[in-house]
Amino acid sequence: MTGGFDGVGRLWDVPSGRPLGRPMPLSETVLAAAFGPDDRICWLAGPTSARAWDTLDGSPSGDPIRYEGSDAGGAEFSPDAGLLVVGSFDGTARLWETGSGRRRGPVLSHRAPILYQGFADEGRVVVCRSGLLFWRWDASTGRQLRPGPLSAGPLLDFHLSPDGRTLLVAGSDGNAQPWDLATGRPLGPPWPHLGPVTAAILSPDGRSALTGDQTGALFSWTIPGPLPGDPDAIAEQMRALTGVRLDPDGTAIRMDPASWERLRLEQAPSGG
Repeated sequence: MTGGFDGVGRLWDVPSGRPLGRPMPLSETVLAAAFGPDDRICWLAGPTSARAWDTLDGSPSGDPIRYEGSDAGGAEFSPDAGLLVVGSFDGTARLWETGSGRRRGPVLSHRAPILYQGFADEGRVVVCRSGLLFWRWDASTGRQLRPGPLSAGPLLDFHLSPDGRTLLVAGSDGNAQPWDLATGRPLGPPWPHLGPVTAAILSPDGRSALTGDQTGALFSWTIPGPLPGDPDAIAEQMRALTGVRLDPDGTAIRMDPASWERLRLEQAPSGG
């Protein structure tokens, strides 16, 4: 299924590349498209409204959802198409239930225009990018999740893992970095490149990544997996091993030699 600036949604037969059924006119730019759970219904979302369509005959199904507030700059459906998140240039985002056509939860307020909106953790978390920040919201209640928004710095690209648990950001500062969306913490130190990082993509299983920078170089990375144990104790052990600590924003800072030596002695196993 496709939709574009012509305001029309279309179904396609993938093997032959031929259109299926009738065009589905939304009468405004199509910002998002999705199939329902049984593929009998599909959804199209535009700047002011969203509508369901019967995939068998291409006819409208039910009444359209008409948004409140300013026109949307973007929209995205949850994996099961049960929810729609609509982001606006006025810095607000709203959740809509596609089945009932009702808005869910409060208005999600941000500090700048919404540049990206989507779902993570199989539709349980809403992720919005506003300025340099990524905000996370509980999709069932509309409450902001803790810790607060992630400050990922000046971005040129980013990618969410298929399971919605990892966010990979590519920065104009020449670094890329994966983030754990459940904890709001970076997964290890930044990955240095030869120039601004212009592209980043995660593998389907979310365990590895490819990045590319402005020099044309490609890099392959392994995403660190979760370590068992207390997170603070693990972080202290990693500081003792590497001599590097991470600020809350993920910036890697090298410890001075004296502090590192003291920490290594503190973390050294005691003799029996």
